[in-house]
Amino acid sequence: MRASARFLFPFVFLCASATLAQERSQSATAASTAASPIYITHVTVMDTKTGRGSRDQTVVISQAEAAAKAASPVAVASPQSERSLEAEVARIDDERRNAYLQGDAAALDRILADDVTAIAGIGVADSKASILADVRSRDLTYKKLTYDQQKIRIYGDTAVVTSHAEVVANYKDKDLSGELLVTRVYAKQQGAWKLVAIQSTRIPQPVSAGESPSPRGESGSIRDRFTGVWELASAEYRLVDGSTRAYPPAGPNGKGYLVYTADGHMCVELMNPDRPKWKDSSNPTEKEKISAFDGFSAYCGTYEIEETKSVIYHLADVARRPDVVGARVPHPYTFHDGLLTFSDKVTSEPGVESYSITWRKVATSAGSSSNTALPSQAPVKQTPQPMRGELSSIRDRFIGTWELVSAEDHMTDGSTRPYPATGPNGKGYLMYTADGHMCAELMNPDRPAWKDPRNPSDAEKASAIDGFHAYCGRYEIDEADRVMYHYPEIAGSPNYVGTKQPRPYKFNGDLLTFSDKVTNEPGVESYSITWRKVGAVRR
Repeated sequence: MRASARFLFPFVFLCASATLAQERSQSATAASTAASPIYITHVTVMDTKTGRGSRDQTVVISQAEAAAKAASPVAVASPQSERSLEAEVARIDDERRNAYLQGDAAALDRILADDVTAIAGIGVADSKASILADVRSRDLTYKKLTYDQQKIRIYGDTAVVTSHAEVVANYKDKDLSGELLVTRVYAKQQGAWKLVAIQSTRIPQPVSAGESPSPRGESGSIRDRFTGVWELASAEYRLVDGSTRAYPPAGPNGKGYLVYTADGHMCVELMNPDRPKWKDSSNPTEKEKISAFDGFSAYCGTYEIEETKSVIYHLADVARRPDVVGARVPHPYTFHDGLLTFSDKVTSEPGVESYSITWRKVATSAGSSSNTALPSQAPVKQTPQPMRGELSSIRDRFIGTWELVSAEDHMTDGSTRPYPATGPNGKGYLMYTADGHMCAELMNPDRPAWKDPRNPSDAEKASAIDGFHAYCGRYEIDEADRVMYHYPEIAGSPNYVGTKQPRPYKFNGDLLTFSDKVTNEPGVESYSITWRKVGAVRR
């Protein structure tokens, strides 16, 4: 909301207690001493500005006044009548919300009190005239205005409504989108509820170093909700007969990571942890390759959020399946109870009605990189002084998204060859997050396309996995020895999961190179893989 206000009512509540003994039996005596004062103590004065009671006071009234007050019936609203009033207020509040969305100035004219005050979190105040003028001129437009966590409290002819709001709106050329806490105050005037005050406070969002501006149509807040590392909670198909079954690449005990970076990149990997390991990790059979392929799904690229439709689009640049590369994959989303769920209809698989994949955001504890201990938790060795050209925080140099520049093997005869998984034109992404997670995916873009993407042959699956290498997990840095350690938890190769992968590193400007000796491949002396750090995605 562009502007809003909060009314603090300086009502003073007098709470008194007194005992008028023998009121009825001693009525004559009470009448004869009507002029005598009665002292009533324990009177608490409460101011709703502070919500606190002040000191006890002594109030003096006559006995006749006290008797009259005791005899007067006290009107108490029944729970049913209060619920009825809450429903009335909820209805008028929803009408006001719809009026903003539809640009209906006439409806707002009816709902807003003539002396309404709207105060924004930055202290800007608006009147009814200025609000209606902005709506009529279309200077103020709303694409989305949703409320949740709503509470309505009734105080006689006054109602206070509080809620959390998600807003996608513009005032002239200024983006007003974001998350807000909003208080609305309604008062009953001539039998109708009128909005007399509204106040909104923007919920501040953390801004990461180097974070890019949100693309047009996205609010910073929704982007921030996605950014981070998510762990798979569940993945299933719902069938046309009403039953469910596990999502095939994940199986019933599926594991997975989903990473969204603030610079606009993403990676996702899902794995069936029950896949059988390969007997010879360096030379799997075609059957083992197919089993690994069927129990794994992965791609990396960029993402876009269409917040008004609650859809996030994944634009895959690197993928396990050749047909996914270059695709713009829509994922309708919902946030609920700390979870993120993607769900949609499925039209490409007979008997399957829809899918549902739910993720839980990975929490980090203070002073550690992750809420789960690394396989090796030895302290990271620190160099006494950073080498020339290096930042004091080596971790900061790694954090972010890297794009593959080259990957090659150096042969014992002095020649070089492309890294087998990437080929001569390899593509890849490498991501490090501040909370200690990482993902790497490399692909040969020259793999043959599948003739029928819905039904690839065994040979096509084997070819796809030969030209793709991927894993996600966690990392730690031995700065003293200049070695990055990767701990794969999800991987295309079943044998890679649970290993500790050392990556001796070297920085050269915006380039990062991993290189080391190779001892398990005949004729290969060493490897070298170079990455370039990428900037924020611009659309």
